[in-house]
Amino acid sequence: MKKKILMVVGILAAIVILVAGYVLGRFLIEVRKMTPVPTGEVVPGVFAIQDDYVNLYLIKGKDGYVMIDGGDKAAAVEEGLRQLGIPKDRISAVFLTHSDSDHSAALKVLGDVPLFVGSEEERIIKGPQYRMYFMRNSLPDRRRLLAGGETVDSGGLIVQVFRTPGHTPGSRCYLVNGRWLFTGDTISLKDGKAGPFVELFNMDTATEIGSIGKIAALKGVEAVFTGHHGFTKDFPGAFADWQK
Repeated sequence: MKKKILMVVGILAAIVILVAGYVLGRFLIEVRKMTPVPTGEVVPGVFAIQDDYVNLYLIKGKDGYVMIDGGDKAAAVEEGLRQLGIPKDRISAVFLTHSDSDHSAALKVLGDVPLFVGSEEERIIKGPQYRMYFMRNSLPDRRRLLAGGETVDSGGLIVQVFRTPGHTPGSRCYLVNGRWLFTGDTISLKDGKAGPFVELFNMDTATEIGSIGKIAALKGVEAVFTGHHGFTKDFPGAFADWQK
């Protein structure tokens, strides 16, 4: 009996190792395809920080900066702020496109800066859903929840909130001053064309496709900034295939 139990445990362990190895291999392959922009001013008034394979952004307003996403590695975010010459106390708020750790784990370097995130992210923070393989996301308790459709005035900037589920349940896109659209992982950009994000990392790609169709209808957007695939100043060209 003991031998049978050990055999079953061994088989299960082997399956877990094989699955984990497959997922890790796929993860590394997809990460190598990502094309974040280097740290610097990408368009006048909009700054990027490159944290390995992900970007976070800062937008300069009359009364400070709004940050889109919080980054993964604290040291990389602090070094990026130093390079850009942006003091932490000039950041008026952080708007998370979603709660995955590569977009939020470095938030601790910002202290008690106001934090906004989509309300449905609570499902994968407190339950009942898991983000992936029995894992849940984590965020500071100070988070303020956004239902979608709000307009927030922060740092002298007007931030419009768009509900764009798919990558995660509470994914959000943000349109700042009616000009700059920040999409997080709602889209990828390849050869200047918008498409769904990497399916391996999406919770619901079909829903994400519907979300992309909604933001494709926006007017007056001057530039689109993604979490992992850089940016484009050609909004009509990027979303031409999504126009109804």
